[in-house]
Amino acid sequence: MIVSLYLAMGGLMGSYLPDKQYAANCQKAESLISDATYPILTENAALVLAAGKQIYYEPFVFNNLAHLGYFNEDILLNDLESHRIEYVIAQEHLPEKQIQRFDIVIQMAIVNNYHIILDAATGQQFGFVVYQVN
Repeated sequence: MIVSLYLAMGGLMGSYLPDKQYAANCQKAESLISDATYPILTENAALVLAAGKQIYYEPFVFNNLAHLGYFNEDILLNDLESHRIEYVIAQEHLPEKQIQRFDIVIQMAIVNNYHIILDAATGQQFGFVVYQVN
């Protein structure tokens, strides 16, 4: 009885695990970013590494370092505005005000200089949006 209830509820993690659609979206994203010649700004490191590409940096950590005065975000801002970074992968559509892994200045630089080429945002843990430079 307990096992049946456990399985009916989706097992240990239930809907928190990625599904086949997520896997298909990842394969499509890997194909789209395969021509990148410069590290990719991403919130989904596994996707970028699976495509054999380099990661620009981990946004959550560096956003916090910038707010503490230990990192000059102007370097990133310049790379976005000069179109040096070809692709950005965010967990949700930008601008995103609730969870700011990218601060609002960086988000607006992305919104103003990039366009969506793959919208796989789910509003849940396993979603992403791929932006390409304009």
